[in-house]
Amino acid sequence: MCVFVSAVDSLAAARRKSNCVKEVERIKQRREERRAAQQAIREQQETEIDTDTPNWEFALMIR
Repeated sequence: MCVFVSAVDSLAAARRKSNCVKEVERIKQRREERRAAQQAIREQQETEIDTDTPNWEFALMIR
């Protein structure tokens, strides 16, 4: 029975992906890239905060 299951899995993997599946994978990949880029921007902005000025918290609210 295990041999049969692995044969079915290999046939399913060898099949072509439908256009819908390709589109979903492409959307997922772009989402992951966008989230990574946004996280990098957030980290960069956090390092650029100047806490030496007395009103730095208020300045963050304005930005």
